[in-house]
Amino acid sequence: MQPPKVELSDLTAILMAGALAYFTWISGFTGVAVAFPFVWLFAGTRRAAFLAAVTYYLVGSRVIPDSAAAFFGDAATALQGYVLWFASSLTLGAVWGGLWTAKAYCRSRFPWRLFGALLLVSLPPIGLIGWLNPLLSASSLFPGWGFGGLSLVLFLWISPWALHRLPAWTTGVVGVVIIASVVAAHLMEKNKPTPATWYAVDTNLGKYPSQVGKQVERQIGLLKQAKEGFGQGAKLILFPEQVGGYQDMAIVELWRRELPRLPWSGKQVLMVGVEQPIDGEGNVANALMVATEGKILGYVTARQTVPVAMWRPWAQGEHYPIDWFKTNIAPAPVEGKMKPVAVVFCFEEFLVWPILTTMALEEPVAILSIVNGWWASKDEHILQRQHIEAWARLFGIPLLRAVNS
Repeated sequence: MQPPKVELSDLTAILMAGALAYFTWISGFTGVAVAFPFVWLFAGTRRAAFLAAVTYYLVGSRVIPDSAAAFFGDAATALQGYVLWFASSLTLGAVWGGLWTAKAYCRSRFPWRLFGALLLVSLPPIGLIGWLNPLLSASSLFPGWGFGGLSLVLFLWISPWALHRLPAWTTGVVGVVIIASVVAAHLMEKNKPTPATWYAVDTNLGKYPSQVGKQVERQIGLLKQAKEGFGQGAKLILFPEQVGGYQDMAIVELWRRELPRLPWSGKQVLMVGVEQPIDGEGNVANALMVATEGKILGYVTARQTVPVAMWRPWAQGEHYPIDWFKTNIAPAPVEGKMKPVAVVFCFEEFLVWPILTTMALEEPVAILSIVNGWWASKDEHILQRQHIEAWARLFGIPLLRAVNS
């Protein structure tokens, strides 16, 4: 005799999803997100599944209205922020609601729709707003296990189907194995600190100035900080996103002239977040300037900038093009050798595919993240940091993060 199928009512599903979002993304217990797909699987109706998902995203992304209003500047309205909040939550909720069926949880059928929902909210185009992803729960359950940890979380979600096809006694065995794996992952976890000679320079410079004199003043200030850092033995100095501003010919020439005057010694790297002009039509790249041995080595450009605010291919004027599936690797000195590190730009911290693409195709020894957060609320900073720290913990590599606020 089989146990009755659990079916959550609309209200129960909504309350459970809201509670999960609160404990995961407000209280900071990332591992709790592992329960969200079960709420979806056990929803009694498509409406319950949709409303639960929308509630989950609304509660978890409550920071959007304040941050959106700040980002869009004085011309922004409170309504604009709330529209973005509701639109993103409804879009993500629609994926889960649309893929739910009465047979979503059917122990005789493999739950392909669950994998379909995860793929849609994790990859472009919907994945452009793919924050609060339940996959991040793997970082708390299986820290340091990387793709193995992700695979175990996926197995947890399909376990009702898998165990139905096995003898009854295997349920207890699998449960013990999963619990033992969680315990083992935590016992084996090694907190790998960033090298002592790596410095992330947090700044409080705000928006890049429009006056030429103040722009030059900022560049000189950054060079001065870099000089002091290298003089104190730094091997890697990381400045935040866009803190170096627009790199016109005059600014680039300033850096080329002043870089050789820094106290370079051995393998050292200077990285500065800048805006790199692409053409004469206002298109720019959100970039990280990488310099070593007194010269500019090159630029790493963002895979995805903020939709609407920065990435707007439909609009005239300033626009930040994107390149979704680059690996964004840069060199960094580790014990006298140059080794690859993964570069993540601000908004990318919220997303799934940028870091997973890099980890799947490369072998970075650390994650370097640059953030321009002068526009964001305190709660948004906390939520954003939670995402990138989860990725670093999942793959067991150090995180170096520079923020301009």
